[in-house]
Amino acid sequence: MLGKLIKHEWKATWKFPALISVFVVVLTFLGVLSFKAPFWNNLITGNIQKITFFDMAAFALLAMYFVYICIALYAIMIYFAIRFYKSMYTDEGYLSHTLPVKPSAHIFSKTLVSGTWYIGATVLMLVSMIWLLYAFMSTIFTSAGITAADMAELSALGLDFSLGHFAEAFNSISSIPFWVFVVLLIFTGIFSCYSSMLIIYVCISIGQLFKKHKVIASILTYLVVTTIMSTVLTIAMLPASFNMMLNGDYFALMESADPIVLMVAPYAMMAPMFIVSVVCTVVFSVVSYFITEFIMRRKLNLD
Repeated sequence: MLGKLIKHEWKATWKFPALISVFVVVLTFLGVLSFKAPFWNNLITGNIQKITFFDMAAFALLAMYFVYICIALYAIMIYFAIRFYKSMYTDEGYLSHTLPVKPSAHIFSKTLVSGTWYIGATVLMLVSMIWLLYAFMSTIFTSAGITAADMAELSALGLDFSLGHFAEAFNSISSIPFWVFVVLLIFTGIFSCYSSMLIIYVCISIGQLFKKHKVIASILTYLVVTTIMSTVLTIAMLPASFNMMLNGDYFALMESADPIVLMVAPYAMMAPMFIVSVVCTVVFSVVSYFITEFIMRRKLNLD
């Protein structure tokens, strides 16, 4: 039955996030093309004489891209939040809760589908921004006349921006290996997408306990819950924060002449705080799941 729930949830919700993703791809492609406008070359070389219609169009495309990127992920989260509320706590909820499945199956299926779409959208937007940044840097290098030989010369002078040099600098500073940090970062990124949806679901579930204004109650609950979680996370990270600030090595590293060390040092020194953040995220997710499951099993109110 769980497999059927997941299949039904996927078929019922795929259109909106897919449409959002298509728009991201289209706007990314148009944003990359906008860097081909003569304006960028004239701007970098200081040869601006007049701004044409195509230049304004390039600016408009980039502005549209950044605005859309900012709201796209939130739109997906809000969409799945509305979906959860309607299918669980409105008239549609009567049908959902008469199915011969446990509340945990409903929570799992909805979290799996919404979280997976959230992960996909996040990855797509990261790739989109990297592609756009690459197009921007290529335009700068081309306009400024920087060649591959120039980059090789900078590398020979110590400006090595290779992944190996990043890892070497990180390992020389941090208490954990670079690969462990990368694995934790990927795990946190993936898990946080599911965790974000669980937190939204528990706030909606708490909000439906109110007799009136359930939607407003859910929104206010979300604001309170996220504030509490931020406070708890801050308090949990205080020991590691003080340890980093009292560590004289951190300030010595921030005065390093190596630009890679300057870039890596904050992340390497904050590795213990990052681990605390991972643990807190897992705890918040588990608590959110059990509260949601308890409300759906014992305190369900569809009035």
